[in-house]
Amino acid sequence: MTAIYKKELRSYFTSMTGYICMAFMLVVIGIYYAVINLSSGYPYFGYTLSCVIVLFLLMTPVLTMRILAEEKNRKTDQLLLTAPVSLWKIVIGKYLAMVTVFGLALLITCFYPLILSRFGTVSLSMAYTAILGYFLYGAACIAIGLFISSVTESQVIAALLTFFVLLVFYITGTITKSLPSTAVASFVIWIFVILFAAWLVYNLTANLKIALAAGIAAEAVNIIIFFVKSDWMAGSVAKALGAFNMTSFFSNFGSGVFDVTGIVYYLSIIGFCIFLTIQAIQRKRWGGDALMTAVVLAIVVVINLVVGQIPVKYTQFDLTDNQLYTITDQTKEFVKGLDSDVDVYLVAQSGQEDKQIQKVLERYESLSSHIKVHTKDPVVNPSFTKQYTDSSLSDNSLIVVCGDKYKVINYSDIYQSKFNYSTYSSQTTGFDAEGQLTSAIDYVTSDTMPKLYTLTGHDEASLSDTLTSQIEKENIDIEELNLVTSESVPDDADCLMINGPQKDITADEKDRILSYMENGGHVLIFTDYTETDMPNLAELLNNYGLSTSAGLIFEGNSQYYYPGYPSYLIPRIQSADAVGSMTSKNLVLMPYAQNINISDDVRSTVTTEALLQTSSKSYIKTDLKNLTTTEKASGDEEGPFTVGAAVTENYNDVETKLVYFSSSAILDENMNQAVSGGNYELISNVMSWMIDKEESISIPTKSLSTTYLTVTAADAGFWGAVVILIPAALVIGGGVVWFRRRRK
Repeated sequence: MTAIYKKELRSYFTSMTGYICMAFMLVVIGIYYAVINLSSGYPYFGYTLSCVIVLFLLMTPVLTMRILAEEKNRKTDQLLLTAPVSLWKIVIGKYLAMVTVFGLALLITCFYPLILSRFGTVSLSMAYTAILGYFLYGAACIAIGLFISSVTESQVIAALLTFFVLLVFYITGTITKSLPSTAVASFVIWIFVILFAAWLVYNLTANLKIALAAGIAAEAVNIIIFFVKSDWMAGSVAKALGAFNMTSFFSNFGSGVFDVTGIVYYLSIIGFCIFLTIQAIQRKRWGGDALMTAVVLAIVVVINLVVGQIPVKYTQFDLTDNQLYTITDQTKEFVKGLDSDVDVYLVAQSGQEDKQIQKVLERYESLSSHIKVHTKDPVVNPSFTKQYTDSSLSDNSLIVVCGDKYKVINYSDIYQSKFNYSTYSSQTTGFDAEGQLTSAIDYVTSDTMPKLYTLTGHDEASLSDTLTSQIEKENIDIEELNLVTSESVPDDADCLMINGPQKDITADEKDRILSYMENGGHVLIFTDYTETDMPNLAELLNNYGLSTSAGLIFEGNSQYYYPGYPSYLIPRIQSADAVGSMTSKNLVLMPYAQNINISDDVRSTVTTEALLQTSSKSYIKTDLKNLTTTEKASGDEEGPFTVGAAVTENYNDVETKLVYFSSSAILDENMNQAVSGGNYELISNVMSWMIDKEESISIPTKSLSTTYLTVTAADAGFWGAVVILIPAALVIGGGVVWFRRRRK
C-alpha cells in the first residue's frame, strides 16, 4: 500500500494536477479570508470555510477523475486484480494520495486563524473544529469521486458525474425545504422513488425476479404505512433526503460544535465508497456483489442510526466562545428534578427547522426522561396551534405543555434583536432559547405563579423592558399598585417594589405597607439621592432599623469603581442567602449610592445582613452643590459603607422580608450591560429569595454580538497579499517541476 501511495502522490507532484488543485483551493479560500476576516475584521474562520465549501464541486472532479478511469482507458485495470498487493490496499493507497494533496493545502490554512489572533480575540477551538469538519467533508467528497472514477473509463465522464453527484448532495438541503410535506405528497413521491430503485436493481443484477420482488415489497410497505400510520409518512421524503445532506454536518463543525455523529457520518461515506470501488473493480457476478453491497449498506445505516440515538451530551461538544449550545448547570439541576412529563413542540415546516434551536432541544431531551420533543409541521397539521393560541405563530416557535398548562414561545422571543441606526436594519444580538425554555417548563410545572406589585403615584422610575422580561421569565407576574386608591396591599402580593420615588409616600400609604409587612409581606425598596425630604418613607425604613446618611459615596480604590467614575461603585457582594449563588467574584455596578446605616437595637426578632459593601478606601461627599473635586478631603467620612441590605423578621410564625438598595440606578439597563448582566442577576436572586422560590432560574440571554478584529488597511493588504502569493508560488513551483520533467 505504501508503494502505491508514494507512486500516486508522486504522479500528482510531477504533473501540474496536484499543484493546480492545491493552488485553486488556496486562492479561493485566500480571497474569502482576505475579504471576510482581514478587511472586515470578522473573527470566525469557520464562516469563511462555510462560504467556500462549494469549491469541492470543482476541485474534487479534477483531483479524482483520472485515478481509476485512466486505468480502464489504458486497459491496465486488470493488472490490479493480478497484482501481488491486495486490491483494498491499492484502492486505499490511491485514496490516501488524493487526500494528502487536499490535506497539504488545508494544512497551510491552519496558520490563518493564528494570523487573525494578532489583531484581537479569536476562538482557536472554533477555528480548528471548522477545519476538521472541512477536512472530513473534503475527504468524503474525494471518496465519492474515487468510486465514480472506478465505474467509467472516460476521465471527462468521471469528472462530470462527480460534479453532478456532489452538486446534488450540496443542494439537498435546499431541495428538502421545497418538497411538499403532506402525507399524500410523500406517498406519491415514494411510489416513483421505489419504481426507480427497482429499475436500478434490475440494471445492476440483470435479474427481473429480484427487482420485481424488491419493488413489490417496498410498495406494499409504502401503502401500509400510508393507510395505517399516515403521520409517519408526512415529511418522510425530506427526512430521507436529509441523509444525503452532507453540508448539514459540516454546519455543526463550522459553528463550533465538535460532532461525533458527523465524524461517524463522513467516515461511513468514505468507508462505503471505498468498498463500492473495490466491488466495482473486481465484480464478476452482479448478484453476489449486490447482496454484499446491500449487507454493507445495512451495516453502515445501522451504525449511523445507533450513533444518532446516543444522547447529544455524549456526541456533541460545544466549543463556542459563549457556550451557545451548552445548557447551564442551573437548568440541568432544575430539569433533573422534574417529576411531571413535559412535551415541547417545535412548530416548523419540514426542512425549515432552526438548527440552533434543534441543538438546544436535543440537549434538553437528553437531560430528563420527562421531556419529550416533537416537531409539528403547520402544513401537515394546520389546526394544531389553534388549541394553544389564536395568533399565528412564526416558524420555529415553541409550545411547552404539561397537563392542562401550556406556554407559547414565539420565535421572535428566542432571538433578540435591536435596530441598527447606522445601517437602518435589524441586528440579532442574543439567543435566548435556554432562558425561554427553562422559564416555560418552570411555568407549566408550577402550581402557583408569584405576583410582584410595583408602587405608583410618586414619580417612580419605570422598569426597563429587559428587566421586565427577565422578571417575567422567572414566571413572576407584574402589576402596578396605587395605595392612594387601594385600601391595602392585595392578599395575592408576594412582593411589593418601591422603585426610586421622587415624592414621599403618604402617612396612610406607610401604614398600609407596614400592615402588609406585619402580616408576612415582603418589600423591595430602591431610593435615589434627592434633596426632597421623605419622612414617611424614612420612617418605614427606620421601623426595621435602616436609614441613609447624607451625601454620596465615592470610591478611592480603583478596583471598586468604574474606570474614570469614582461615584460609579462596584461594591463587593457579601455572603448572604438573598444573593443566591453570587459571590464577591461577581460584579454589580451601582452609581450615586448612599450609605445605609443599620441599627442593631430595633427588635430582637429582626435580623439584618449587608448585601453590598464598598471598600475601606471609600468616602462620603456631603456638600455636593459646592463640589470642586471628587478626591478624598479631610473631614470626609471613611468607609466601608453598606449600599444594599436585607432584613428578616420572624414573629408569631410570620416571616417578613425587606431588601433595600440606596440607588435605583442599579436597575438601569446600561449599568447592567456594563457588568455583563450582573445587576439583573442580583435582582433576580433577591426576588427569588423574597418570594420563597428555592432558587432563581432566570437564564440570561446568550450574546450573539461579534467583537470585530482591529486590522489596519496596511496589515489587511500585507496578509491578503501573502495568502494570494502562496498559491501563486505553488503554481510557479509546479510549473518548474513539470517543465524540467518534460525536458528529460
